[in-house]
Amino acid sequence: MTLSLLATPPEERDPRLSGAMRDAVLAAITVAPTPGAAPDEAPGAGRVAARAVALRAVLAEASDALSPAERHLLGDWLDRLAGAGG
Repeated sequence: MTLSLLATPPEERDPRLSGAMRDAVLAAITVAPTPGAAPDEAPGAGRVAARAVALRAVLAEASDALSPAERHLLGDWLDRLAGAGG
């Protein structure tokens, strides 16, 4: 997380990303799994939040695939999804 934030230009850094990543990791290791789910899978919203945080962490690497406006919009959506897991 730290290296990813340091590698991101200051104007593109999201100061909430570190906290969202922490929350997703804690939710993934402290939430009881859904009965019948694979042992490594967190329940619904927690799984979505964990994946949103992971994608948000590497979003800057898509600089050639997405325009700045698209990256910003996707970042907003991922932030919302990351917050929905807790």
